[in-house]
Amino acid sequence: RLKALSREGLSIDVYGRLVPEYRSSFELLKRYEDLKVVRLCGEYRPDNLDFLAAYEAALIDYGVSRTANVRHCLPNKLFQALRHGLTVLVSPNLEDAMALFSSIPGAVMPLTPGSAIASVIQCARSIRPSDYLERIRRRLNQLHDASRDAYVGTSTGALS
Repeated sequence: RLKALSREGLSIDVYGRLVPEYRSSFELLKRYEDLKVVRLCGEYRPDNLDFLAAYEAALIDYGVSRTANVRHCLPNKLFQALRHGLTVLVSPNLEDAMALFSSIPGAVMPLTPGSAIASVIQCARSIRPSDYLERIRRRLNQLHDASRDAYVGTSTGALS
């Protein structure tokens, strides 16, 4: 897929820190960095994500993984990107993420094997409604409120 990015005139900026279990993935990405397809940007401050506004799309590809780490990290990454107005491209196994935002065209798009990233971004761009950011914010607020209410209900029940 990385070679296809070059043909499509796209590149990927990768943010995060190198952890031992993903070292081989980072070493592969490092090879593509020399070809100007990948730029390793290092860690970022979670309290300042304004740099996301410079992008049109975020790629969240966990392959076939359904580990606890994926279940707990995915919502944060997804919500961070959406809050900044990005379209989120996700691997097909993240159907829960797609379902959460299915009412907003172009918000979360599946990236299936063989699909060209540029084509998926173009499709998202063409179907996004004019009030995209407002609809995203409303949906994020709904999810936040539902989560808070569930937590408060559980906490209150535990104290009774």
